[in-house]
Amino acid sequence: MLERVLTTIRGIVNRNDENVGIVTHSAVIMCIQCYLTNTSFEEMTKFKTENTSIVEIDSELISL
Repeated sequence: MLERVLTTIRGIVNRNDENVGIVTHSAVIMCIQCYLTNTSFEEMTKFKTENTSIVEIDSELISL
């Protein structure tokens, strides 16, 4: 799942140089944050967000 999400997000942010908003489920956000912080997926709940939360991630981090 993470590889599909990262591929899709990379495709979106590589389309142009403007800011974009991506809406997704908390589990996807938690997986991305685990990936970016090199955190075990077993610990993903430490990144749990509330409904309608905004999480900002620099697109340069996703391109790694």
